[in-house]
Amino acid sequence: QEHFLWLVSICEIMGPSFLGIFLYACVGAGGERFDISAVQDIIASTNEATAANATRLPMSLFLDEEASPAPHNLEGVDGEFTTGFESVGSSVIRIQSIVNQVNWLEPYKQPQADSFVGSGFAVQMNEQEGSFDPVFLTNAHVVTDATTVQVQLPVFGQMIFEAYVPLICHHFDLAVIRLVDPLSFKEALLKQGMSLEPVPISNMSVSLGLEVAAVGFPLGTSSLKLSRGIISGTEQVNGGFCYQSTAPISPGSSGGPLFALDRDGKKRGVVGVNFATSTKGNAQNANYVVPTLHMRQILSELRTQDAHKSADSKTHSQMLVAPLQDIEVEANEALYSTAHGCDSGVFVSRILPKSVLVTADPPVEPRSFITKVDHIELDSYGMGSVPGFSGEQSPFGQLLVMLHTSIDDNITVTSCRDGVLTTHTLSMRQRAEHLMGVREIQEPHFQEEALDYETFAGVTVMQMSLNHVALLASRGATSLGRWLLPENQVEPRLMVSHVTPGTYASRVLTEGMVVAKVNGHDVSTLVDFRSAFDSNSTSWMLETDREVLYHVDFEKMLTEQLMAGTTPQGHYLLRPALLSAAAARNLVEIQKPAMIQVANGTVHERHDASSGREATSRRKFLEVALP
Repeated sequence: QEHFLWLVSICEIMGPSFLGIFLYACVGAGGERFDISAVQDIIASTNEATAANATRLPMSLFLDEEASPAPHNLEGVDGEFTTGFESVGSSVIRIQSIVNQVNWLEPYKQPQADSFVGSGFAVQMNEQEGSFDPVFLTNAHVVTDATTVQVQLPVFGQMIFEAYVPLICHHFDLAVIRLVDPLSFKEALLKQGMSLEPVPISNMSVSLGLEVAAVGFPLGTSSLKLSRGIISGTEQVNGGFCYQSTAPISPGSSGGPLFALDRDGKKRGVVGVNFATSTKGNAQNANYVVPTLHMRQILSELRTQDAHKSADSKTHSQMLVAPLQDIEVEANEALYSTAHGCDSGVFVSRILPKSVLVTADPPVEPRSFITKVDHIELDSYGMGSVPGFSGEQSPFGQLLVMLHTSIDDNITVTSCRDGVLTTHTLSMRQRAEHLMGVREIQEPHFQEEALDYETFAGVTVMQMSLNHVALLASRGATSLGRWLLPENQVEPRLMVSHVTPGTYASRVLTEGMVVAKVNGHDVSTLVDFRSAFDSNSTSWMLETDREVLYHVDFEKMLTEQLMAGTTPQGHYLLRPALLSAAAARNLVEIQKPAMIQVANGTVHERHDASSGREATSRRKFLEVALP
């Protein structure tokens, strides 16, 4: 025991390096009781070797001169070194969101909730004096379509604060988070003698090799983690320009800040938001970061939004970027030679009707050469220099969203056609005329029309979205691949999203078929479908775009579905088209609030106008609320 205590004392004095000596002695003893004097001899010889080779230790292999003496006063508190990250815990939040997953084929089914964890951080905003409504930034994918958002400041404790998302931009993968009750958050901090410390967004130009540090809550941990690396370059990820960093991140780190470091390794401002890491098998430490430009753009949008809403408004809105929707072709000498004087830029062979180039002033014509975006010249590949990142180039479409801090700012595009140069003006905010007929729905719970449907005779019909296409294609519906082509997405379409198994419909139709006609009328929207739904004959007909015909007895199916809709599990069957046709036949009377009452096989509704409740009847009724 005395020998053990002696070894512990030596370890405390000589440090962890002594552990190797200790193990060496143990191994040499073959597991037997070792000789303390042998260890003492090893220590003595080691000290001699260390003194003789002090200038060749790893940290001084690059220096030939003698080491400088240690300074008398080291920066820090109580003799500790500081890095500037000591207070970062007062800036970075842990985010938990709850999302109700949509059933895109049967939207009437009860959704299942999933929870996600990410990171975020408070940013400096010019708040009015005396106000407290902190702004946090995170990634859009952390809070997309979230029905519940909660935040924690773990340095303060595990207390949870309710939050909401006033603004989100899926194009840049950024979102703004605010607190539902900011004053209670402030009071809780004050009770602990703490305060929130928003971080500044750096204005510095980011260069290759810049040392950086990623901060967040990887793997959903409850304690803050920091990792270091460098800016290793730029990359195009999901069609967007971003930085590539070697600072390791993991799931849960998304939305956390990436700080620039100075030469001494101390924290400077935020240069980006961590959002992804490569999952390819041979990828090594490839992590991706949203640049500060896009952070400024979403914060500029937030200021505009705040200026036009009431102080207590907690609305949710999306910042939408207009689509480019063009087909670009690398220009060569042969192409230039036929251009009647146009000798630079990228060739735009086709422009779709929903493109931002069509709404430019004046519109950009197809088969033009795009030569310049603002002051940046484009080469024959459509590439131009990236502002703020020396030596890097980006495609024409990305440059349109990289030159201004607001998507409302005017951008000039120079084109050349038949030797004539034309200057066009446009902004990158998406307008109604840019909206594609078939598109991806990012937040279905905030876009109720996306989950609208009609169902009749075993067939459920919805407005086609890319969500449907991707889901059904993954299940083997290869014919749907044609709807992934942008030119086929311009106009809206209706599709069969579900067919009830065991019905006649299941032997004629399949999920993913595109509905072209109902009762002989062309349909492409649910409005069209409802208008054409009521049949003037005894037969009801649906026809697909590939001329598959589905016929049923209209009156029979109408009555059966009305009756089935009166059961609790059948409420989803009572849709507007069905009820409108039933009302036209005096089978149901539709009023507000809508309740269906069934008596003797006939659907009616009774309403007491004085009380807003259903009047009492002496007959036996089954009552169901409309969806």
